[in-house]
Amino acid sequence: MFKIKKMLAAAAAIAMTATAVTTSMSATALEGEGKSYTGNAAYIGTYMATDYFGNSAFEVTFEYQSFDPDGTYVDEETGETKTIDYNDTFQFLVYDTEWGGWNKTIAGPNGVDKTTPPLTAADLDLDTTYTVTVPIATIEEKLAAGSTPFGINLQLGGVGDTTVYVDTISYVSGPVVTGEEVTVTGSWEKGEGKGGDMTVTQGSAKVVTSDDNINVYNFSTQGFVNPTVDVTVTYETAPNTHVQADIQTQDGTQVAPYSPYIDVTGTYTYTTEISTDVTSILAVYDYCTVTKIHIYDNHEGNALSVSNQSANDVIANLQAGYDLGNAMDAINAQGEVDETATGNPPVTEKLFQTIKHKVSRV
Repeated sequence: MFKIKKMLAAAAAIAMTATAVTTSMSATALEGEGKSYTGNAAYIGTYMATDYFGNSAFEVTFEYQSFDPDGTYVDEETGETKTIDYNDTFQFLVYDTEWGGWNKTIAGPNGVDKTTPPLTAADLDLDTTYTVTVPIATIEEKLAAGSTPFGINLQLGGVGDTTVYVDTISYVSGPVVTGEEVTVTGSWEKGEGKGGDMTVTQGSAKVVTSDDNINVYNFSTQGFVNPTVDVTVTYETAPNTHVQADIQTQDGTQVAPYSPYIDVTGTYTYTTEISTDVTSILAVYDYCTVTKIHIYDNHEGNALSVSNQSANDVIANLQAGYDLGNAMDAINAQGEVDETATGNPPVTEKLFQTIKHKVSRV
C-alpha cells in the first residue's frame, strides 16, 4: 500500500505539471485537514514546492480518536511485526523532479525525528490536541545531494489501527525572500516525445520540464521595480500560423495572452512583465526551441533614456517605430476618451508586443 500511494502521488504530480495545473493552497486551509485517518501510511496530502516556497515549516494540530488495541503493526515493506511508537505518527516524504527520494521525516507529539524514548498509547490521551512543527529544510535535506525538491507527501506513520484526526495543517511563514536575477538555459521543444533539458545557470530558482511546459519555480522578485521575463526562442522552420507564446501561472492562466503570427525563421526574445508576488511560472512556446529564460528587474523599462543627450544623439539611436494614429487622445461621439474611436484597436500590452516583434524583423 505504501508503494502504491507513492506511485499515485507521483502520477498526480506529473499530471499537474503536464497539464499546467496545480492547486494553490493557503496557509490556513491545506489539503488533508479536518479529516480522520486510520492505518499505516494512510495518505493525507501532497504539497508542491511551488506552493510552500517562502514558508519555513508545516504546523500540524491533531488528536488521537482511538489507539491500536494490541500496540503492534505489520511493516508493509519488510513484513515485520513492530511495536507502535507514536513518535512516528506522521511521515513527510520529499520527492525530487525525477520522482526519486521519498525519504521520510517522522513527527509526533514529542517533535521531529524523535526515536527515543519510545512513545506509547499510555503516554498519550484521547481527544487532546497536540501540535508539531516540522521545518521544511529538515524535510528537504533528506533528498540526495544534487537532487531538486519538487513536492512533499504527508501520510500517517506506523500507527497500526490507530485513528488520528487532523485538525489543521498550515504553513509557518519564513522571512521575505529577496529578489534575485535568474537565468535558465538549455534546449526545449513543446510536444509529445520532445521536451528537453533546461538548467538554472544563475540564481537559486528550480526548473523542471515536461512535454508541455518549462516550470521555473522557487524564485523571488521582491524589491524589483519592474519584474520581467525574457524568453529566447528559435524558429527553425516558419510555421506560417499563429503560435503559442505564453508565460503562465501555475494554474495555467496566461500572464499576457499572446499568439503572434510567425512566418519566418530566426531567433526572437519574448518579453513579459510579471508582478512581484509571482514565485513560479510556466513557459509554453510552440513551433520553436526555447534556449533561454531570463527573469530580471527591468527597472529602466524598454524606453530609450534621453537624459543629457543632444537631439542628434537621440535621433542617431532611434530605430524603426510605429504610429498609434492619435489613439491616445481620441474622443468618441459622447465626448469620452476612447482609443478605438478613430478605428484603431485597443492599446494593449499585446499590441506593443506584436509591434515589437514585427519591427524586429525590419
